[in-house]
Amino acid sequence: MTDESIRTAPARTIVHLKVNGEWAPFPDHRVYSGTAWHYTDAAAALSIVRDGEVWASSSLMMNDAGELDYSIDRIRSVFAEWMGQGHVGAHMALASAMSSLEEDLHANPPFIVSASKSNRLLNQWANYGVTSGFAIGFDVAVPLVPKQAELNMPTEGPGDWRPFVHGWREVVYDPTDQASHIRAVLDAMVSPDGVVARTVEAGTSLSSVITMTNLALLATTLKDPAFSAEQEVRYTLQLAEGMAPDFRATARGIVPFLRLVGTKMDDGTAYLGAPLPVVSVTVGPPLASEKRRTASVISLREATGHSFTVTSAGIPYLP
Repeated sequence: MTDESIRTAPARTIVHLKVNGEWAPFPDHRVYSGTAWHYTDAAAALSIVRDGEVWASSSLMMNDAGELDYSIDRIRSVFAEWMGQGHVGAHMALASAMSSLEEDLHANPPFIVSASKSNRLLNQWANYGVTSGFAIGFDVAVPLVPKQAELNMPTEGPGDWRPFVHGWREVVYDPTDQASHIRAVLDAMVSPDGVVARTVEAGTSLSSVITMTNLALLATTLKDPAFSAEQEVRYTLQLAEGMAPDFRATARGIVPFLRLVGTKMDDGTAYLGAPLPVVSVTVGPPLASEKRRTASVISLREATGHSFTVTSAGIPYLP
């Protein structure tokens, strides 16, 4: 029986999958190592702190309606000219996945929590200032998982490990940088020592799923250069087999989403639900009311037993 399990570590460490007793690395999808600042309104900030969950939305229903299609087009364009050398079986798995990339990503889209590298971005405060916005700072080293069930890490057989390929990843905006990043991921996907080649050689059904999962992760890190001021980082994951999302109504339509919670490990084989890894809350503009709104967040922190820091943005912006 093939022994397959997931190993992930603090930020900047590449995810590995265990195949036939040996660890095979995933491509480096630019894992982010700083604080992830999730900008949101007062209602969502209260839910995050009080209820201990943050929502990951379907990538098909993001603010930029054409975002996923933009990413698919960028990957296809680079792939058409890519001349990577590597494992023959991995090349075949990649070519097969590329032939159905759009269909598969629309059928099982990645789910995304959006954040930024900084808590002092005026373009973000402008979006949330009308509703007295907040920036929630997350510790990126703590995995987030869907709330609906404890997730047992697969230790034998194929399993469904997609919820464990977690992490905050940097978004790439510059077209030249995007092309270099895409080529680097494609090269890693066909490497003889990589996770795709190892699963092909092991004869498991995981090779096609792993290939598509890596393409999905790649797609979520590519955005139009017009959005570069957002300095976005993203937490991404896909649905496991048998897992169903929740749904909410918005101005954009009905949005599938996942309720994510923090985690802790039990004996090294399961992620258990735990409080969200909130390390700081920044109270945004308008400046005139920051003092009293900061005091209310401190009161909320004490009432809910959290220990995060509370600061004010101090930006003289009037929404």
